[in-house]
Amino acid sequence: MIVLTAHDEVRREAQASDMEKMDWDIELEKMAKDWATCSRLGTRETNLVGELFGQNIALSPEGDVVGLLQQWMAQQEHYNYHNNTCAGNNTCRDYLQMVWAATNRVGCAIAANCETKERKISMLVCYYSPPMERWTKPYRLGESCTKCPTEASFCDKGLCEECANPIWHEDGFDECAYWEGVPGDCDIHREWHVRYCPANCHFGCREYQDITSSFADIASSVIFSWER
Repeated sequence: MIVLTAHDEVRREAQASDMEKMDWDIELEKMAKDWATCSRLGTRETNLVGELFGQNIALSPEGDVVGLLQQWMAQQEHYNYHNNTCAGNNTCRDYLQMVWAATNRVGCAIAANCETKERKISMLVCYYSPPMERWTKPYRLGESCTKCPTEASFCDKGLCEECANPIWHEDGFDECAYWEGVPGDCDIHREWHVRYCPANCHFGCREYQDITSSFADIASSVIFSWER
């Protein structure tokens, strides 16, 4: 997904010790869709943003998602981490929300080809949770994943991620929990558990980060019990 890839890319570049990995959030996406209308072109929400959610908005006549995201990423050149300031009259707000270490969920939507007096404009809207805080540095500098929060102690290519097992079936059946409970299966199918159920069998996510795929990859390549 372009949006998640762009966010993870800029978050890895920050050289932070506590940067969490972003996950897509359907509820935040719904909020973004509700706001991303041509009637609200360029306006920001003020009721919940800043307290419960973060919100980024980008406008462009091109309508290209990558280009819209790059507007926020380009704000990095104006940001001074050590002073926690933004140079001149420039804004760094959107960039800071992108790299806020504790923000781990995002949902976006786009309003394309909105008619204006001069030309058509597209608007990208993203909602974030938890939101960034004012007057505080967005992350802690240091070696990646050395200061991950306890609930996100697995390191995925420099980003802190929760060590958890996904639930693979809509009916609630937990494939990971089932096979961990089968006597001897942790040893028989050790690599499978490490790769697809990283919290299983007390193997430890961090120890096996080199062969553990991301949860996004897992979701797109599910291996059911009869396929193992």
